[in-house]
Amino acid sequence: MTKTANSDLDRYLELVNKYFYFEHLPPGEKKPAEYYKEGYLNVTAEKVSNMEKWEHLMEEFRQNPSIRSVRDMSHPEPHSFKAVLDINTNDIENQHAGIIVFVSFVGNHIGYYFSEGYGEKNDSDLSRPPFKPIETWIGIEKKCSYVPIISEQVKLLPKIIDIIKEQFPNFSLFNNSLADYKIPQIVVNGIFIRNLDLFQVFFSTNIHGVI
Repeated sequence: MTKTANSDLDRYLELVNKYFYFEHLPPGEKKPAEYYKEGYLNVTAEKVSNMEKWEHLMEEFRQNPSIRSVRDMSHPEPHSFKAVLDINTNDIENQHAGIIVFVSFVGNHIGYYFSEGYGEKNDSDLSRPPFKPIETWIGIEKKCSYVPIISEQVKLLPKIIDIIKEQFPNFSLFNNSLADYKIPQIVVNGIFIRNLDLFQVFFSTNIHGVI
């Protein structure tokens, strides 16, 4: 594998190469268990063995006054946990803004992205902070971003990460500056996908906001 000038990217690509296939095979030529490389089953088993920790983490989130509600989506992919956190905010245009968090057992990583809220809208867009670059939107619906959308997300994220690390202390934060690095082609859950974000390989292809 060709090395890049970014050590994080090199490490991530090595993990992707270790566990995932890049070739598309016609239906019937591969069994479901063969869509991933040798060793991937160890990753999924590790997830199962950590279910109790994840459930405890969900309970901690539910008791946090800064979080309005928690949606446990434990099975976005065989190798990761996912939770949608609807955060409390004073921004009337973003009353249900979210922080979506993941724990992935591919390299033991913590991931997150942000979703735009919904609420009362007015004729002005002045409440939208300048640190929200439009090019960071994920997908065509432009509801989610790898960078914060409102100030409350910036303030709350470190606390959320600390809570996750209490249960998963040996996990490292995924570098979101590399989140939208494109994998030209890859097979995820038996589906051949072109130009997939590196973040979505590690965590989930199911990207959405507060639901």
